[in-house]
Amino acid sequence: MTTSFTLYQPLKAGTAVLENQLAPLIWPTYRRQSVAMGGDFAASFQFAADDVTLERWRDEYLAAHFVEYFGPQVSFAGLVHTLRLTYNGQFQMVTLDHVYNKIAVRYKTDSSAAETTTSFATHTASIARYGTRQIIVRASEYMTDPRAAQYRSVLLNLLATPRVLTTEVAWRGGPGVLQVDVHGYIRTLDWQLYVSASKGSANASAEVTNALTGADYVTAGSITTNTAQEVQEGDYIPAWQRIRKIAEHGDASGNAWLAGCYQGRALNYWQPDEDNIAYRYNSKARRPELRRVIYDANGAEVPGALVLPGRVIFSQDMMAGVPTASPLLDDPRAMLIDAIDFSRAGIALRAAPRSSIIPPPNPAEAVKVALAHELMDKQKRDLALAADYARAYDPTGQRRK
Repeated sequence: MTTSFTLYQPLKAGTAVLENQLAPLIWPTYRRQSVAMGGDFAASFQFAADDVTLERWRDEYLAAHFVEYFGPQVSFAGLVHTLRLTYNGQFQMVTLDHVYNKIAVRYKTDSSAAETTTSFATHTASIARYGTRQIIVRASEYMTDPRAAQYRSVLLNLLATPRVLTTEVAWRGGPGVLQVDVHGYIRTLDWQLYVSASKGSANASAEVTNALTGADYVTAGSITTNTAQEVQEGDYIPAWQRIRKIAEHGDASGNAWLAGCYQGRALNYWQPDEDNIAYRYNSKARRPELRRVIYDANGAEVPGALVLPGRVIFSQDMMAGVPTASPLLDDPRAMLIDAIDFSRAGIALRAAPRSSIIPPPNPAEAVKVALAHELMDKQKRDLALAADYARAYDPTGQRRK
């Protein structure tokens, strides 16, 4: 069995297949990330093609449903979030980042007044195409009630429809190149806001289910019962942030929990098994390709595309391959898989320090700086890779002579 890719209509519009012969086109540059807390997180690829093909992708495929298969099994699912096109001396980008179709305004009428929030205004056509993307905008100046409502309408008209952003770039000729960024469906939960005025508490697992109310894309999968009590009150918190924090709080026995959409759109909430080995590998194999072969607990080979995060993997050819520590993760040969990077070259696994769930002293600034550096590095790297790929490969994915 092999890895294949299919692009479908946006799920809000239907289930028709848009493209189903994608492997020759995108497999050379395809890269996908899956994480323990979140599941299917992101995928990206780029390809060179004629102008008609590139423009069809740019104009029609935003929010399209993208599926990676291994044989008949789904190994990743997400939606097309951003398309970046470089051709004919132009760089164009269209993205869901700036689309909001359910908007309210939070404001004060004067310095002595309490802050208030308008009702939400919605854009029906945008929601029907892309799903609900919700935001509350805080006004920077005092406003009358009618003026706040007018401002809300202005914002909705500006933001409900994605716009193509265009800049000129130096172009050395050759075919145009398109880069496609896909987001796992777990990330769509941050498009919608959780709100509850209840002053009580409820089981953590029940609150996970409550946070899924109204979700456009994510469904409830296996929600394991957790009777630890979570406060129900919440003031317009992004739904994924709400679920992630509940999982990070763990349970009454001090166990860590995880949540995410793993190989699909169903959200699972569960306690990872840190006491048993799910996967094994040979860390001392002489040939690098053998070090990337993963086996299950029974010794059967597991295709890299189907390895899941949040499980324990163990080096079986070091120190006789028998666990010597309890708990298991205290053994240096054992690792809880925090993230998986999957590509044509195979898989790379990463573990995260347990302190990673502790917020930094100034989390907003830390995130802002990290994202700024990541964005600059990624844009430089992506443009370089796109240009190199356009010169090296033709539109069918074959190397140019």
